Amino acid sequence: MDDIKRLLEARKIQKKRKPVFLRQDYQRRKRLKTKLNWKRPKGLHSKMRLHKAGHRKVVGTGFKSPALVKGFHSSGVMPVIIHNKEELLSLNPKIQGAVLSSKVGGRKRVEVLTAAIEKGIEVLNIKDAKGTCEAIQHRVEERKKARAEKEAQKKKAAPKKKLEEKVSEAEDKLSDEEKKKLEKAEKDKILTKRQVD
Repeated sequence: MDDIKRLLEARKIQKKRKPVFLRQDYQRRKRLKTKLNWKRPKGLHSKMRLHKAGHRKVVGTGFKSPALVKGFHSSGVMPVIIHNKEELLSLNPKIQGAVLSSKVGGRKRVEVLTAAIEKGIEVLNIKDAKGTCEAIQHRVEERKKARAEKEAQKKKAAPKKKLEEKVSEAEDKLSDEEKKKLEKAEKDKILTKRQVD
């Protein structure tokens, strides 16, 4: 364990000294603006390929981090992606740390975080597990309140619909002669409006 701590410290120092590897002539091409676009320089007269002084550094094995701590988190544990409570409980808290998957929803997230707190497993991608649990539960409560308010508004609006349905049912009960009279009255109103204009 002491050896791993020493190597992690060495890796930390190495990473501070490590240059940012930029592709040759990246500044001349707009599509190469990202730093994750590395390709080895292959030009015959390339000063970068020849490692000339004053030119950018090229990726090489000398910039490697120690093999024993490759993939380790800076806290000294190996990160393991977790999707549920069972996967979390199978971890060894001395060697492994949990990384909660972004695909895990709110309710499961709360379950996993509470189990991690109980077992003493470090969740590497969440700084404050208790605070996150409380925030998620607060959001769930707010959603429940909003849903209850919507349902209450629907119940208030429902009687109006019933009145409209009663009116339409009353119209259906009218005899054919009464319906014709109502239609004629509506037509007369429209005709009188046209004559006035």
